[in-house]
Amino acid sequence: MPNRFLSIAQIRHIEADAINKFKLNLMDIAGSKIALWVTKNRPKRDRVIVLVGRGNNGGDGVIAAINLLKAGYAVSILPVARNLNPTTESLINDFVELKGRVLTRVPTSLASYDLIIDAIIGIGITYQLDTKLNNLIDLVNQSGSFVLSVDTPTGLDPFTGEVFGNAIRAGHTITFISDKPGFYTGSGIDLVGKLSIETLINLDDFDIAKAITPEVLANDLSIIDYSILVRKTYNTNKGTFGTVVIVGGNVGMHGALYLAGRSAMLCGSGKVILCPLDKSFAPDMVMPELMLSKPKDVLKNLEQYSVVVVGPGFGEDQVAINFLRKILKHKTQNKFIFDADALNLIAKNPELESQFRILPNKIITPHPGEAARLLKTTVIEINSNRFKALNNMYLQFNSVTLIKGAGSLIKDNDNVYLNQTGNMALSNAGQGDTLCGIIAAFVAQGMDLSSALRLSVFLHGNAAEYLVNSIGYNGILASEIALTVRNLLNKLLYS
Repeated sequence: MPNRFLSIAQIRHIEADAINKFKLNLMDIAGSKIALWVTKNRPKRDRVIVLVGRGNNGGDGVIAAINLLKAGYAVSILPVARNLNPTTESLINDFVELKGRVLTRVPTSLASYDLIIDAIIGIGITYQLDTKLNNLIDLVNQSGSFVLSVDTPTGLDPFTGEVFGNAIRAGHTITFISDKPGFYTGSGIDLVGKLSIETLINLDDFDIAKAITPEVLANDLSIIDYSILVRKTYNTNKGTFGTVVIVGGNVGMHGALYLAGRSAMLCGSGKVILCPLDKSFAPDMVMPELMLSKPKDVLKNLEQYSVVVVGPGFGEDQVAINFLRKILKHKTQNKFIFDADALNLIAKNPELESQFRILPNKIITPHPGEAARLLKTTVIEINSNRFKALNNMYLQFNSVTLIKGAGSLIKDNDNVYLNQTGNMALSNAGQGDTLCGIIAAFVAQGMDLSSALRLSVFLHGNAAEYLVNSIGYNGILASEIALTVRNLLNKLLYS
């Protein structure tokens, strides 16, 4: 099932069919897969401890322990919960009959074990972990031992990326049935380690129920139509490829406006006009192709622009408020991109927010801080469930919506898209401005808002990956990202 994440409801539906209709013992299959991974990747001299929880995840771990014991590994089991389910209890009895060791308390030092198998809590986690379990997770994370997590690192919701108090930091996670979106956004990226997916069964044999929530898709080039960007006709001019106007560049923030304009020009816009709010803004002849216009002239001539970007270096002073108020009152069919301080002003001002909601044809691109202000909540709350925050913003603001950050998320009318390109090199100033310009360039050339946003986010992250290979993670500038996106785009379109 390429490019598809299943919801927990869909996975439970498949599991029920596997057990009831096909009479498969999924616990036995899963436990065997765990043991097989260990035998292929860890030496037999390893001392192994399996941390066993009360549910089916714990049962998977015990079956793995039994198989590893038979394979010659030194294996101990530590039940970490009372009232294990009857199946797990029975499996532990089988383990004891094979002379396996069951511990009654947490060892003084988990560092004496080479491999810790985390089979405590699986994908059904819905509650905050108690102090005892949080302390155990701390010991695991501090042990220095290699940690293999079963289905998901304990404490991490693999569907949302939410952490329930504390979470195990795995070296490797084996997940079952299908991939999970929470592994690729927010804290999940740092907790899951390397990942392998074991479907356990042939998914083609199963009728997969329709997801109740919007389907999550990987933001992959294979599902983005970028063909309109290919230049096939000689008889063209700058008007053929659209006009971008970018409003921002307030006092002390001229660079943001230039970064956005420069990236829009590099990514194929026919014409890019900068509209600075600071009257002292001076042209930069490093890129003389960029044009300038006054705010009052932009407002008079909105119909001339293919896309209007509001936000890079926008500021929050009265000049910015006045411009935003005027542009939101215009009855216009322009396509818009709103970012940065434009979003902060909308969040602060109920009048602007009311007008903003009914404005059609727009993209919003907040980072978690801006998202928190828009939704009147905290950054912690946004990052605890980025999918929920994304959906709330989409519904509240009637926009094609991006939440930036590790594992950026995009929502349009139909789906949620999870972007898997990018890395820590993007954690510096100006990257959001550059991204705005890239999006604007693709919209100006005729791409629909969703496709333009998805392609931009993909290539922006891909550029960071490309540069890291030759430079490293430190000191990759937003201006370098724009140049690299240009190169990657041309290779994509013409190679």
